[in-house]
Order: sequence, then C-alpha cells, then structure tokens
Amino acid sequence: MRALESALPAMEDGRRAKFLFLPQGEDPDSLVRDIGANNFILLVNKAMPLEEYLFSSQAEGLELGSLDGRARMSTMAAPLIEKLPQGVFKELMMDSLAERTGLSRDKLGEILRQHQRNKQNGAPAALSPIPTETDAETHFGDQHPVYAVQDRPKPKQRDSQYQPAETTRNPVLYAIALLLHEPKAASQIETPNQLNTDEDPNMPLLLAMLELLNKRPDSTPAMLIGHWYGEPWGETLQLLLQAERLIPETNIEQELTDTLLHLSRKSQKKQNLKQQVDNILSKDYAQLSDDEKQQLKQLLRQKHDLSKA
Repeated sequence: MRALESALPAMEDGRRAKFLFLPQGEDPDSLVRDIGANNFILLVNKAMPLEEYLFSSQAEGLELGSLDGRARMSTMAAPLIEKLPQGVFKELMMDSLAERTGLSRDKLGEILRQHQRNKQNGAPAALSPIPTETDAETHFGDQHPVYAVQDRPKPKQRDSQYQPAETTRNPVLYAIALLLHEPKAASQIETPNQLNTDEDPNMPLLLAMLELLNKRPDSTPAMLIGHWYGEPWGETLQLLLQAERLIPETNIEQELTDTLLHLSRKSQKKQNLKQQVDNILSKDYAQLSDDEKQQLKQLLRQKHDLSKA
C-alpha cells in the first residue's frame, strides 16, 4: 500500500506501473536463479496493473453486492484516486469507481470533500467506521500466496495475472501440484462438495483438473499441460511442474485426500463465520452494542486468520 500511495502522484498520462509480488525472502536476483530468466520475464509481463491492484485491494473483504460494501469501497478508493495527477487517467479511474460502486460522480465528489474535512479535523478513521479484515496492520500482510492466478479465472475465461507464492503455504496449489505429478491419484479420491470457487483464486483450476481427470483417468502430466497450453492455467502448471522436490514419494493419494479434506473444512468454517458476520452487519452499525462490536472484530479476525491457514 505504501508503494501504491507513492506511485499515484507520479502517474501522469502515458505512464504505467505494475505490482509483482515475490515469495517471502526472495528478490529478483534470487528468483531468476531459482526459476530462470524466461519464467521471471513471464511474471513481470503479467504483473498486476496499478488500476487493478488499487481496486482489488480496496475491495478485499467487502461484499460489493451490498450497498454497505459499495459505499465502504468508495470511501477508501476515492481518496486514493484523488492523489493522481489531473488528466485522462484520473478521469477514467474515477469513472471506473463510479461504475463499480453504482455511485454518481457528484456523490463521489461529496465523499472526497468529506474526506478532506475529516483530515482537517484529524479524524481520517471516520472513512471506514466498520472494522474489517483488511485493516492497515493486516492489509496484504504476510501474503505470499507458486504463481497464484489472481483473477479467479473460469474454465472459459482465463485472462489472469500471477502472484508468486510458496506452494507449501497454499493448499490449493499443493493439491494441483500433487495431481500434476500423479494424475492417477484423482481416481482414488472423492471430490468434496464444499469446495468453494471463491475460496482461492486457483480453486477453479483445481476443480477443472479434477473434472478432466474424472473423464480422462489415463492423463499424463504432459497431457494436462498440453490441455491448457498457451493459456494462463497451462503456464501455471508448467511452473508447478518444477516443484517436484515438494511432492512426497509415497502415499500421494492420501496426501491429496487430506489436502482436499482440509480445504473442505476450511471452506465450511469460512461459510459459518461469514454467516455470523452477515447476521451482525444486517443491523445498523451505529446501533450495535459494545458486545456485538467486539464480537464482530473477533469474527473478522478469525476470518482473516483462517484465510492465511
């Protein structure tokens, strides 16, 4: 976020900025030695554009299908866009925010004026009165999700970006790697019904692989990569194929079963937590008791901790 805020005032028309997240403890030099120059260039070319990062970061943890979610996104994103130099890019960004939130440009102007008054009065926190799991101390904190697909691609629409990750820290990527190295393991397991496509941006790829291997149980790793050749999912699989040292030599079926069970339980827990949060937020926040506000903070903290597990 500090990099974003530093870049915004310099974004004159014609200038571009992208965000590329490296695994924890890596820098560009060490990553090039690890994955090769060509793969690193691929990551750079597909890094997340500034505008996409701005909107996705401000929308994280919000329910944009609700009026409250869209209102809160507008109060967080509008002051950031205001930092842009005057020009076409700034106008387009404000138009995009208006489209995403359903608010008029006049209403966004009122939000910016209120933001300025809050700053003058020393109360910028008034912009986000409801605590969320994206508070400053946790926003994108410790997020090191190998080469995660960020746009939640669907089987027929995979124009995605990549975010480097540690495979061992991401159970979805680990399950994909297990299937890639031992496709026949899919025939020995039963796919849990509770897997949520919104749980992880790589979940659609995992579900698509399980579906494909159910239809074609004799598939090989080369056939899996070939099936999505030339597409972001195929590139993700090529990169995961290099993670062979992380794959156990025996009991891969059991490892896959345990990983899918973990994902299923995690998805169910998140659903339960979401329901509890929604029940509290169905009331006017100003009318919540101190106990309900404390409970809301605890539930959001649990959701955040669960998302990192």
